Amino acid sequence: MVNEFSRPFSLDKLPLNGADVVITTDADDRVALARRLKVPEIGSFSAHLHVSGDSDKARVQGEVTAEVVQECGVTLELFSQTVTEPVDVVFVSDKTLADGAADPVDEPDRIVNGRIDLGALAAEFLALGIDPFPRKPGAVFSYTEDNSQESSPFSGLETLKNM
Repeated sequence: MVNEFSRPFSLDKLPLNGADVVITTDADDRVALARRLKVPEIGSFSAHLHVSGDSDKARVQGEVTAEVVQECGVTLELFSQTVTEPVDVVFVSDKTLADGAADPVDEPDRIVNGRIDLGALAAEFLALGIDPFPRKPGAVFSYTEDNSQESSPFSGLETLKNM
């Protein structure tokens, strides 16, 4: 799968105290991310991350923030909401995994050729933060049942029978 939001980060020269990384986007990045995440629009997107560790085991902590336009599941109107998602992920190299130094219960993300993809990670956490059942603030679903006739669970079938 092609990652349209790749931001490779090399762990080879990572300082002992780690590195702070800020990921920002341009309009083309946001259009590609919106298409990938199947939302009408992403108005803004940024990630503030701290990378620590080395080329065998690294940890990424921080936060992803975006303004996401979604379609209300009740009114079908478009509305914007802020998505903020914390990030805390451990990456390990194949060597570390083979040595058994990684947690066997929780399969860690992989370091590939001494690099991790912070863009892919940020996009993944944005996807996790997007509400799968969006509802515009104040949107209310109302349903009025026609109680003019005595109804039964089979009354809909009677209507079909009479067609």
